[in-house]
Amino acid sequence: MAAARVAEQRHRAQVTGSSPLSGVSYRGSQELELLQPVPCVTDDVVGSLVERYATLDPAAREGLRALLTMDDLYTLLHFARRAAALSLRSRNHELVRRGVFALSIVDRGRIDWRDLSWASAIDAYVVQKLDGDALGAFMEAAEAATPATAEVLERFGRNPPSDLAEWGYREVETSSGTGLVRSEGAHYASSADLLMIAAALSAGLSDNHWELGEPTTGTTLPKVWLRYKPPKNLDKLLDSFNGCVSLRGVPSAEMPEASAQMMLVWIGEAPDAKTAERVAGAAGPGSGSSFAGFGVAANKLFAVIISRSFIKGRPSFESQSSLARFRPALTAALRGGQMGR
Repeated sequence: MAAARVAEQRHRAQVTGSSPLSGVSYRGSQELELLQPVPCVTDDVVGSLVERYATLDPAAREGLRALLTMDDLYTLLHFARRAAALSLRSRNHELVRRGVFALSIVDRGRIDWRDLSWASAIDAYVVQKLDGDALGAFMEAAEAATPATAEVLERFGRNPPSDLAEWGYREVETSSGTGLVRSEGAHYASSADLLMIAAALSAGLSDNHWELGEPTTGTTLPKVWLRYKPPKNLDKLLDSFNGCVSLRGVPSAEMPEASAQMMLVWIGEAPDAKTAERVAGAAGPGSGSSFAGFGVAANKLFAVIISRSFIKGRPSFESQSSLARFRPALTAALRGGQMGR
């Protein structure tokens, strides 16, 4: 990314003219998530640019690409990922093929090149699953791309992944249809629908200061956040979970020192109610800890919430007492998850 930023600065110094995507970006958890994506106006605006790009000659395509900023390139990458997720839900293979062609506009030298590979992997998986022609879609896009970007597209066209696990995602079924969710690869065999609980929790925890992002499955709960009353066999307890998901809180721009604030939430299923209670009881700061946090449990389910400033010298927005306002929402989400089983 550091190299990409240097390339972006050098590029911007040589370009005049405004970007056709100026002021266009995906905002809010609903537009950024892939688990339960819903079409939005930004999709239409970016999709129109992709269609326009497809009609241009090579010189005009390069001219359009040059006007795009690094932020615009990341908007295109997210459009491609959303196209894949929306296509899985609607079984519309033409939509994901448009997402693949959006990748041809991206200048690999002005982004973290790994992000292009991640988006390509997701699109290649979905195209191959829906119509079995990843090679055709990606080779068409490669012909309209820069040589560096074309190299990535050709690779995924020839070798689309058969499983998204190696790319940190899982395909899941939700109450509203198929979706994609991030996965860190840890054991995940919960009998409770932790993603449903996460969705309920997101609605319950959102306030004027925080909004929870999309969940990540297959996560682990670091014991550094369990300092209040940690049991002696804590490592063994943490290894016994049936599954765990995590969510990250996004601070409001109006929050004091917003860029320094973080909120983390874990929702998990323990093998039994006693283990869940012991984990929840251990959550929170110990003597001298610089974070706020606590846990709650309901039968085998538990939730842990942590908040702190991650920059030295910047005060944390949440204190132990102010964070407690979220206890009812955590408890309600877990109890609702028990009822929904």
